[in-house]
Amino acid sequence: MNVEALTVNYQSPAQGEITMGWDGPVLRRGVEFPLTDYPRYDNPWSAAGFPGSDISFQHGDSYLNLNFDTPSREASDFID
Repeated sequence: MNVEALTVNYQSPAQGEITMGWDGPVLRRGVEFPLTDYPRYDNPWSAAGFPGSDISFQHGDSYLNLNFDTPSREASDFID
């Protein structure tokens, strides 16, 4: 890791070179890495945008939908 003034350079084993500072974008391998407009959850079992007030989980035919704004929940019938 290299730190100069207000800039940090880090060689991540998984992501490669990460550069960030007080001013300017975060760079991953020299390319700007977005810090906004990405999903809160995005994987095979759940999905939600930011800030994550409406979250859906699914596995096969089973699902669970949570809404923290209303608040409400909707779920499939679970089979033991």
